[in-house]
This record gives sequence, structure tokens and C-alpha cells, in this order.
Amino acid sequence: MLVSINIYLSLGIISVLLGPLSKDLAKEIKITQPDNSKTFKLRKTLFTLSIILFGILLYPIFYYSYFFQNQKKISNFKPRIYEEGKLYFDRIPGTGNIICKDCGHTENMTCFTHGIDSKTGKRNGHKGFQCKDCGKLYAIINFELEKSIVKNCDCGGTIQRELPLFCPKCKSINVMYHLKYIT
Repeated sequence: MLVSINIYLSLGIISVLLGPLSKDLAKEIKITQPDNSKTFKLRKTLFTLSIILFGILLYPIFYYSYFFQNQKKISNFKPRIYEEGKLYFDRIPGTGNIICKDCGHTENMTCFTHGIDSKTGKRNGHKGFQCKDCGKLYAIINFELEKSIVKNCDCGGTIQRELPLFCPKCKSINVMYHLKYIT
């Protein structure tokens, strides 16, 4: 029984000092508002110690919410943009749908995924591109091998990632992205 308690507490200490819990605890401690009272340092020290102690004792609850409750955060993802109303590939993660706000067209697309090939054990991934002329969306496999990237679309246009995304049907830049999954 004593060995189990020691292992539990050791894992709690490691998670507070090195794991993802350490970042969240540091954020909580950092947002404490300083005041000009003489007792602020004492109160902040007591607050810090109590947060660390609760982190050590209750770390399994944190990890449950970290791994299982974060799925809600992914579905509410709103990509960052360079200019208001314009989406760019390098600011959108994962795989999802591009949805045109003007014509309602929806199409699956891959922006960026990464992983390891289970057969070969080598790194691989997909990177999204769009033809700047016709709007066709591409997902290039093993993008790290620059030689394998096709530079031209079937229509003769050039595929790119630098320009804002636009609707493949009506060519409007008034589009949004709905994230399905992220790697």
C-alpha cells in the first residue's frame, strides 16, 4: 500500500513539474492580480503552494479532462487569419471542410497533417494546396519530399498555399473552415 501511495505521489510531482499540468498551473499562478498590500507576497505564496498541492493530489482528474474534454475545444476551433475574412493554408490545421458563405458549396480539404507510416516507420504527412486558377483542392502526401510535389493543376494553373483560400465553385474568398480532426 505504501509503495502505491509513493508511486501515485511521484507521478503527481512529475506531472506538476514537467507535464502539461505544469503549464496550466503556471498560467493560474501568473494571472493572480498583484496588489499593493504588505500581505500580497504571503498570499501569493500560499496560493501557489495550495495549487501545487492540489495538482499533485488530483492530477488524474486533470489528465481525464485534458485528454477527453479537449475534444470539445477542437470542434470549436476558429482559425487565425492574416486579413479579416480571408483564410490561408498555413493558418489552418488538420483536415476539415471549406464552406462558401456565398454559394453554400462545401468540400473536404486537408490543410496539414503529420504522422508515421505504420508499414515503413517513416514520417509522412499531407499538406493542402489549391489551384490559383480553377480552385481545385489538393492534398500532397509526403510533402517533405519537395521533388514529389506537383506544381501544376490539371487545368494548367499553378497550385499554391500562399494566396487566400477561395471557393472552388464560385471563386469567392468569403469562405470558412470547419475542422474535423487534427494531428
